[in-house]
Amino acid sequence: MFDFQQTVTYTLQQVMTFTAIAELLLAIPLGFILKRAGYNPLWALLSFFPAVGLPALWLLAFIRWPRDARQ
Repeated sequence: MFDFQQTVTYTLQQVMTFTAIAELLLAIPLGFILKRAGYNPLWALLSFFPAVGLPALWLLAFIRWPRDARQ
């Protein structure tokens, strides 16, 4: 017999696993970019929260980087 609740639970686990892997694949290179730009790489953890991470990425794109200020 078809168990709807078990199917939904299994599918939800797959989606959450895929999302966690995708976030890690985004956060790791973002941490390296932040480090090379002169910022603390832990700021990459903001990418796990889209409402905060996306505006932070836009801010990073348009502010003066500490590495550029030293030159």
